[in-house]
Order: sequence, then C-alpha cells, then structure tokens
Amino acid sequence: MLRRYFLYDRKLLSESSRYAWESVKVFLQETVSEEDEVPGAVIAIQTFGDFLGYNPHRHVLRTDGGFYRKGTFRVAPWFIPKHLEKIFRHQRFKMLFSKGIISREFKNVRAVRA
Repeated sequence: MLRRYFLYDRKLLSESSRYAWESVKVFLQETVSEEDEVPGAVIAIQTFGDFLGYNPHRHVLRTDGGFYRKGTFRVAPWFIPKHLEKIFRHQRFKMLFSKGIISREFKNVRAVRA
C-alpha cells in the first residue's frame, strides 16, 4: 500500500535507509547497554518491478556487535530479528507521518497489527 510513495519519491528511499541505520544503532545500543558503542553497517537499496510489482527493499550487512572508543569490539548477544523489525517499522511510520503521507490513525493501526 505504501510502495507507490517510494516509487514516485525516491528521496523517501534514501531517508528510509537512514532510519534503517538508526534502527540498527538503537537496537544494538539497547542490547549491549553501553554508552559509547557504535555498530557498523552497510545498507544497499534495491528496487525492481513496475507499479504493480514494485518492491523496494534494503540489504543490510551489520556487525555482530559494536566498536568502542578505545578500539575494542564487543559481540552483542544473539537476538530475534523481529525485535529489530519493530523498531524499523516504528521509525518508518514516524517518517511517513511527519511528511504528511499517512494519517495518525493509519500509523497507529499499522503499528498495532505488526
């Protein structure tokens, strides 16, 4: 339902990738619970298909933990990807709502269903 907005406004794809990065960062920082941790990630946007079959998505390679100021790296505990997905979904709906693309009701209904 929301794919058409990304089809016609390519800047949304770029912004959505920034939110994907923020979601990974927030998730790993909450998992490890240390202040100065910075995870690493590479995010690539892939799109293909026409209007009916348009499928924008991201491929994300991320570190299994975070880097610290002293040059150390700590592995984060194993996690369930669904938790990260919830953070990203919230960030994406927040972005679309702030731009006036979706209504508050749509944002709340979609977030609850997930």
